[in-house]
Amino acid sequence: MTSKKLSSILCVIMSLVFIALFWSTVYAQEETITQRQADLKNALETGSLKVWQDYLRNYEPTQEEKEYTSLLSITPDHLVIVPLKPDFALKIQEILTAAMSPRPEPRVGDENILLVTYSFAYGESLWWGLYLGRPCVPAAEFDLDFKLRIHLLNTVDATLAAYPEHNYSGNTYKRDDGLKELFSKVQEALSGETPDLQNMIKRACKEIHRVVQLIDGEKVDLEENLRRQIAEVGIQDENWKFRQRAVQVLVNTLKLEDIEILSELLYDEKIDVRLAVIYELSNKLTDSAIVDVLGAMLVPLFRLALLDETYCVRRKAAEGLGKTNSPEALEPLFVALRDEDCWVRTAAAVSLGQLGDPKAVDILINLFEEESDVRVREAATLSLGQLGDPKAKKILIRLLDDPSSLVDRAAAASLEKLDWKPSTVQLQVKYLLATRKTDDLVALGKPAIELLIRALESSNTERIQIGAESLGRIGDRAAVEPLLVLLAHENSSIRAVAARALGDIGDARAVVPLIALLKDESKDVRLATVRALGDIGDEQAKEPLAKLLKDTDEDVRRAAGELLKELNWEPEDPEAKVLFLFFTGDTTRVIQMGKMAIKTLTAMLADESEKRRVEAIRLLGQLGKDASAAVESICKFLQSESREERIAAVSALASIGDVSASEAIQKALESQKELDDVSLWMRYALVRLVVERDRHIRFLVKALSSDLGNLATELISMIDLEAEEIELISETLSSPDPNTRIRTTKILAQVGGSIVVGRLWKALIDEDNVDVRKAIRKAIRETSLKKKE
Repeated sequence: MTSKKLSSILCVIMSLVFIALFWSTVYAQEETITQRQADLKNALETGSLKVWQDYLRNYEPTQEEKEYTSLLSITPDHLVIVPLKPDFALKIQEILTAAMSPRPEPRVGDENILLVTYSFAYGESLWWGLYLGRPCVPAAEFDLDFKLRIHLLNTVDATLAAYPEHNYSGNTYKRDDGLKELFSKVQEALSGETPDLQNMIKRACKEIHRVVQLIDGEKVDLEENLRRQIAEVGIQDENWKFRQRAVQVLVNTLKLEDIEILSELLYDEKIDVRLAVIYELSNKLTDSAIVDVLGAMLVPLFRLALLDETYCVRRKAAEGLGKTNSPEALEPLFVALRDEDCWVRTAAAVSLGQLGDPKAVDILINLFEEESDVRVREAATLSLGQLGDPKAKKILIRLLDDPSSLVDRAAAASLEKLDWKPSTVQLQVKYLLATRKTDDLVALGKPAIELLIRALESSNTERIQIGAESLGRIGDRAAVEPLLVLLAHENSSIRAVAARALGDIGDARAVVPLIALLKDESKDVRLATVRALGDIGDEQAKEPLAKLLKDTDEDVRRAAGELLKELNWEPEDPEAKVLFLFFTGDTTRVIQMGKMAIKTLTAMLADESEKRRVEAIRLLGQLGKDASAAVESICKFLQSESREERIAAVSALASIGDVSASEAIQKALESQKELDDVSLWMRYALVRLVVERDRHIRFLVKALSSDLGNLATELISMIDLEAEEIELISETLSSPDPNTRIRTTKILAQVGGSIVVGRLWKALIDEDNVDVRKAIRKAIRETSLKKKE
């Protein structure tokens, strides 16, 4: 055989081998694809997490398939819900799925499978129950980021078709509303899809919402055993927020065997988890039936929590001990009474009262020898009343003189519970001061005066105020000197009540000291002093009161003005007189003063009160041309942020009629971003100043058909219209809008004249609208009456 033939044979053999290899590879690939499709179908049909994970391990997954590492089917009919993160969500779904009876199996044929992916993450805590910057309750809410993604999985070729991802960022407090909004967006995005797809999305959203409610510890409609399973899973989670939520669920379904689990959680590294344990258990003991069963058993757990490094855990533990109704709680509460934190001691004192054990009486009585914190002393005082032991009366009577208004009031309340009645006038005054019963103190009259005067020397501010008020109402002049001393007290409330009391007594000795008090830094003191001087009615107070017409506080100025009016006083100085008339509301006489009022009213434009600034602008406008000197000051208000100030300014400038204001008005008009009432006023002012009159009148006429039509009617009616302008307005009688026709009729009624009447009669003939016809008839009558006059 020649080498040439041999070479040809080898080529043929190699070609056949190559062809065979090629087809075997093709067949193998087809077989692999077929097997992959079968395995995919099997994973989806069984809805098994393990089968799905095996599928992803056996085949090189697509990028999108890699995301579905925790695939779990929990609803039938071509729907698979996939929680990507956190693992706790997956565990909850496993529990829910296992609980379904019978478990739904998704049907997989030639149709697509809907994959709904969701993930969420908790952010920072949104603290509730803050007190002085420290948490008193476990974190109840968190920032929340939620994502929802939808794919359609083709079971034939194992391809995924993706829809846009939807996100929600908010907080767990508004979670339900946020998810509802998110799901609405998904529905909107799928608005063109088939009803079947829409229904599947609704079911998916419902299931996702259910899972998230469980994760957040919500009370959803679940059997107790399922809730407990979920709680037990959550307690083991690495995320403390899930451990906290799990505690809430577990305590809600509390059983005796859970106490050991909860005890272990008191060693949790996160304060929020430890606090949740105590907080939820303490709240649980509000039901007497639960207290009878679990109260005593929870004492060791609360006692353990008293060793916590964080005050708020110890505080809630002390509160919880008081709800156990167990004598075993006494000893740990005695320990808590010596805690370094005042809030823990306060909670312990309250709990001792709740327990009602007489063994606590001596401990609470002795507490007052060393305890300085007002809140603890108040709590101990109230608890002594709850315990009802008569031997507490002595200390409680002593506490009626306590420097703290909280403690003396608590002592009076506790004495009432012990059926104590004051046996002497001295005790009666102390008791009435502590209970703030001013009317009863006044009813005692003279026998109480000396004791009330002594009360003015107390360090208890409320007792001083009640004493001063009572002395003023009794009206004995013996109280004048002690009350005068209080006018220099560092507490402004006491200075004010002393001034009122002196006014009630009406002794002239108080006039000069009260006049000096008119300069007090507190507006409440100045106001009380003005009223006191009014009650005394001394003439020498007139001039000092007149100075208060320039006071920084509106109430003080008004009170001073009203008092001066009662005293029949008016200042001779024109400037002071304008202020007096302005603050007493006699604006008619301000206008009558003419040019003499200009300077004072212009100065009022710098007042701190917007209401008074607007009133001053309005009065300047009513002064007309006499107020030309104030134009520049008024123009500054054209750029004010206040709508009322801008309208008042442009109205005043229109009334003053100084053309120098036109440039400022035009500039302000240009800065207006949209048609509004302010811009209409500006156009009206420019018409009055004869600046582009025709253009602005046309604009006002056009506005008759807008939402501002009523204002446009009012403004046009205030303009002296020329013949061609009346013609322009008359054209709107043919407007298709009946409201516009009515407004036009009102304007023409103001104009009057035979030409107008003729147009109105013609309009009446053509008019079909009943309301417009009524308006036209009324306009014709009014015009006719004007003609007769």
